[in-house]
Amino acid sequence: MRHPISIQQKTRIRDEIGAWQESWSEVVSCRAAIWSISASESAASNRLDYTTTHKIRIRYLPSLTPDMRVVFGRRVFEIASIININEGGRLIDLICRETV
Repeated sequence: MRHPISIQQKTRIRDEIGAWQESWSEVVSCRAAIWSISASESAASNRLDYTTTHKIRIRYLPSLTPDMRVVFGRRVFEIASIININEGGRLIDLICRETV
């Protein structure tokens, strides 16, 4: 687990005029192993979308939820599923989507 990552959660804050804004705040920073699993490309509205699926392995975090995201450098990964490996409570695999 050599990659430094940040796990973030969406929060709502009020701006200076009182309107609600959504923002991301860091929950935890940790080390991870990252593997590319698959890549796909689709065309819609005269635009190409590229999606890459990754597996990110981290140490067990009981408070992790699928509505969080992973940030690795400038790259952002949406968490699609959380797998507690062997239900052992030691390691977690996150299946994530990165859209470019």
